[in-house]
Amino acid sequence: MGFERKLFTNKAFLFSKIVKERKNPFAMKTRKMKKLRNKFLLKSLLLIALSNEKLSIGEKKFLQGKAVKFNLTEKDLRKIVSHPEKLKAIIPDDLGERIDMLYELVSMVLRDGIITPEELNICHAIAEKLEVIPNCIEQIIKDLERKGNKAAA
Repeated sequence: MGFERKLFTNKAFLFSKIVKERKNPFAMKTRKMKKLRNKFLLKSLLLIALSNEKLSIGEKKFLQGKAVKFNLTEKDLRKIVSHPEKLKAIIPDDLGERIDMLYELVSMVLRDGIITPEELNICHAIAEKLEVIPNCIEQIIKDLERKGNKAAA
């Protein structure tokens, strides 16, 4: 009995080690999708920041903070800036995640204290792409202004 238990324990140990060493393809796909989604979000944030043809210090710091948060490299950032058209829109399945993305975008709109029609048009277009009612942008603006835009920090 002791020998069988030891054999079973060793097999379980070896199996668990093999499973840990192999990369989980679902987890890899999920990480890759998340990175692509973050790149799309950063591209959208950059589009909003540059819509008035000026990048304020607050907008620049916000973008840099998001890049760090999303674990994007300098190479990733250069690709986003130089070829934004190559990034596909990655739309999360979860409505909450899509609304979170819109909150991020509206936070960028409010970053310089000036809400331009171009910025609103971009937000509405992205909301449509995310399959969220575009009118929610105004509600998000009110919500963030009421909170003092603390959510964007």
